[in-house]
This record gives sequence, C-alpha cells and structure tokens, in this order.
Amino acid sequence: MFLDTTLQKVLGLQKYDYFALVLNKSNKTQQDFQKEIAIIFSLFIIVITALFVLSYLSLIIYILLWLVSLPLIFIGVYSLELFKEEQRQKTIEKNIQDILLQASLFPKGTEITKIIDYIANQNYKYTSVEFKIALKQIKKGYSVQKSLQEICTRNKSKLLQRVIGLLIIGYKSGKDMHFVFNKISQYILHIHELERERYSSLAIQKYTLLISAAVLVPLILGWIKNIIAGFDVSTFQTLEIISQSPEMKEYAAIATYIYLAELSVISSFFVALVDGNKKKFIWYLLFILPCAFLVFFLV
Repeated sequence: MFLDTTLQKVLGLQKYDYFALVLNKSNKTQQDFQKEIAIIFSLFIIVITALFVLSYLSLIIYILLWLVSLPLIFIGVYSLELFKEEQRQKTIEKNIQDILLQASLFPKGTEITKIIDYIANQNYKYTSVEFKIALKQIKKGYSVQKSLQEICTRNKSKLLQRVIGLLIIGYKSGKDMHFVFNKISQYILHIHELERERYSSLAIQKYTLLISAAVLVPLILGWIKNIIAGFDVSTFQTLEIISQSPEMKEYAAIATYIYLAELSVISSFFVALVDGNKKKFIWYLLFILPCAFLVFFLV
C-alpha cells in the first residue's frame, strides 16, 4: 500500500495507470512488482552485510549502499518493466508494415471488420493480440472507430498511433481501404528507411562512447595507478609532501572512483540520447559502471 501511494505521487496518476497496464500485459500485479523489489533488496542487503562482516567494505560504504540500494533497485525493476514494454512496442511496429501490405491485397470493397479479423488470426504475436481485442470489442457492440482508438490507448507507440489514426480517417471518409492500406505501408517503409539512416550515422559515436567509458579510460587509469605504485620514493622521505603520501594515495583513490562514476553516468546519458531513448540511461549505466570498475581493478 505504501509503495502504491509512493508510485502515484512520484509518477503521477496518468503514468501510474499506464504502468499498471504494462504490468497487466506481463500478467503481473502491483503486489508481484513489490515482491520482486523486496526479494532483490533482501538479497542485496545479505551480500553487502557479508562483505562488511568480512571487512571487504568500510562502514561508510556499507551505510551508503544501504541508503541508495532501495531507490536504485526500484528504478532498476521499474525500468525493466518499461524496457520489456518498449520491446513489445517495437515488435508491433516491425509487424505493421507486413500486415498492411497483406491487407492491401484484399479485393476492393472488403469490409474493414473482415480485414481486422484477418490480422487478428495471423501469427503476429503482440499485434495480432491487439487486433483480437479490437475484434471482440466490435462483436460486443463497439464501433470500429472506438475499438481502433482503444488500441492506441493500450499502446504508446507513436507509429502505431499514426497508423491507427490514418485508418480511422480512411474508414470515416468512406475511401476504399485497399488504397488506404497501400499508402500507409509506403509511409511506414519511408519512416523505417529514415530511422536506419539515422542509426547508421550515429552508431560510431555510440560505440566509441561505450568502449571509452567502459574499457579504455579505466584501463589507462589502472595503468597509471600501477606505474605510480611502483615508484621508489624512499629517498624523498624528508619532503613533507612525501611524508603525507598514504593520505594522498587514499584521496587520489577516492577521486579516481568518483571520476569513474561520473564518467559512467555522463556517458550513459549521452549514449541514451544517441539512441533517442532516455529510458535506456539506467541500462547503459548498469553496464558501463560495473565494467569500468572491473577493468580498473583488474589492470
């Protein structure tokens, strides 16, 4: 109950309702979502407590992990559900063009309900499921326009919403649906071509950022750390700066950790921007941050 109230306040009622719909598509409830968070949080606390008892973690780090773990776990699980829904939407978008091309082959004058029935009975996974729901609604007495609008309500794909919008306009105008389907499929083909061109032009930037943040920069910092550690400074013990070297080494180590964390956050943000999807930020961060520290410590 507490998590539900918190979710509503943080997300807002509209996003909260959409997230409930996303969970429902995955055959989950709010209680299942809360259980996942509780299980992951409990396992994480057990692990860091064991590391603290075995002196692998300092008290400050242990307390810090305690404080940030629950919010991060919540964000991670929440983002995972949204990511799965996004993949579902992408699958629908990939199928739309093929479906419309097939639908355009129907004879002129074919009723739109027969076309919806055809799409619903094809093996197009999520897309067919959506049209099955629309077909059931039509049989229950919903208008064609209303049932198609319900598809837009259940799905946040902008491409799908545009296609449904064009279908509704074509249906209301009384135009032959054969012509409408053909034009929409050409429109989608054009959009996909533009997206492929955009992705290919930005792919080099994306992978350069990923490799630099996750491997190259931590590797260089690790080499520098090892080189400095190998210096013999015993002949300079009379210098005040050297006499304080243990403290300076500790400060330098902390500064390096902070730098790697900042680099991971900034790189994840920019890679997500390159992808055109800010929601992927958390996933890139969960990849880059562990890789960066792993490379740094293994050098």
